[in-house]
Amino acid sequence: MRRRPIWIAVAAAMAMVLASCGTDDGGNGEATAVVGGDASDTTLADGGADDGAGSADDGSGDGGDGDDDGAADGDGDAGDTGGDDGDGSGAADDDGDGDTTTELPGTPFDIGPPAGEPLDVVGVRFDDSLNFREGPGVNFPIVDDVPSLAATPEIVSAGEGRLLDQSAWWRVTVGGADAWASFRFLGVLGNTESLLADLDPAIASLETADVQDLITAVAESRGGGGPEPRITQVQEPAGLAGGQTSYVVDVLDLGDDALAGERLSITVEEGPGGFTLVGLERTFICNRGVSDGLCL
Repeated sequence: MRRRPIWIAVAAAMAMVLASCGTDDGGNGEATAVVGGDASDTTLADGGADDGAGSADDGSGDGGDGDDDGAADGDGDAGDTGGDDGDGSGAADDDGDGDTTTELPGTPFDIGPPAGEPLDVVGVRFDDSLNFREGPGVNFPIVDDVPSLAATPEIVSAGEGRLLDQSAWWRVTVGGADAWASFRFLGVLGNTESLLADLDPAIASLETADVQDLITAVAESRGGGGPEPRITQVQEPAGLAGGQTSYVVDVLDLGDDALAGERLSITVEEGPGGFTLVGLERTFICNRGVSDGLCL
């Protein structure tokens, strides 16, 4: 039996504090499978390098409903990215001496990767990046932006988060600088293993005229009958020897509070009748950390 995503578990635990919660980034809840350059990705991230300037394909720039910075909505969805209903930083003079200190918005939570755990950007398209900010919310200045599969800078958990009205944020260090990023687009990578022998025979033997149809079918099959997964191609297709091509796709929101999802390495080959699957590996993407390569 699948457990609720960690975001929902955190929201339930804080029900006495928060009257209501939306999705963790204020999105519209869609999870359209996107494995190519189609302008159909509804993955909703604080992912554009500039506010409101996310790629046309995924609308992942800042600009959710209620953002105080007036950024444009990347794909026109009213509930896009980080729609925290105006949550922002507030300055308060704590000691009456005229100095102000920035109060962080939201409610603290610590159900996530422990301090010191290395993190990776997950679920952000290959042509976009995840924003890291000075505080938890899209109103804070950007410290850095990092794409999926980036070797540098190093991202390390600081072990604490903030729950806003419609988004969850996690504190990290990125390249040694203190920062915050959308909790939904961070994960801890675990073991990698081959899946081809255990794949549904109907998927393993599938042949399609369009390679994108094959990649989508493989990714969707990992949902296991649970909630519709969030599927995002995180690396450009790579040509391999023998005319084969490799794709890397993150499959997230699997309805488990420990397992955030899977990073799939999918290898396809084109033959006379179309494209077929010749290789499939998955890497665990974990919410709370790993032990011996498995999600905690």
